[in-house]
Amino acid sequence: MDMAEQRILEDLLRQHERPILRLCFRLLGNWADAQDAAQEVFMKAYRHLGDYKPEKPASPWLYQIAVNTCRDQFRRRKPALELVPDSPPNPEQLAAAGEQQALLLRALDSLGPKEREAVVLREIEGLPTREVAHLLQSSEETVRSQVSLAKTKLRAFVEREQARRA
Repeated sequence: MDMAEQRILEDLLRQHERPILRLCFRLLGNWADAQDAAQEVFMKAYRHLGDYKPEKPASPWLYQIAVNTCRDQFRRRKPALELVPDSPPNPEQLAAAGEQQALLLRALDSLGPKEREAVVLREIEGLPTREVAHLLQSSEETVRSQVSLAKTKLRAFVEREQARRA
């Protein structure tokens, strides 16, 4: 690796390590799998650095690698949902690990992989529908449908949990 490539990779890591880890966690449901997936994302980015175009934003390229990596990991084994991670990477995740976060994670875990990917990327990560469709190699209409169905299932899950606790 020459100095220019090394600098690009270091910049990618510095700017995108936490967002990629957070995305992997939301897609996979636990920190151990998310950390493994995030590490694999940056290893793949390193191997395919020649495909990266520095004049374009890096996040769509890295998100595509992350989504594909999480899909592969999800296929290999169903993730075990952690309600409270052993050692969250930063105080932001630690603060968010309350009861609402745990409920959201359980609700997300109840979704199928495609619905989960669509709703995490669109509603939690805040990506535009067009970009989510591109990342998931789907149509915008399909993404909107998956997000709508996921929201309906999430609402029903939360309502069942609240009724059960009442």
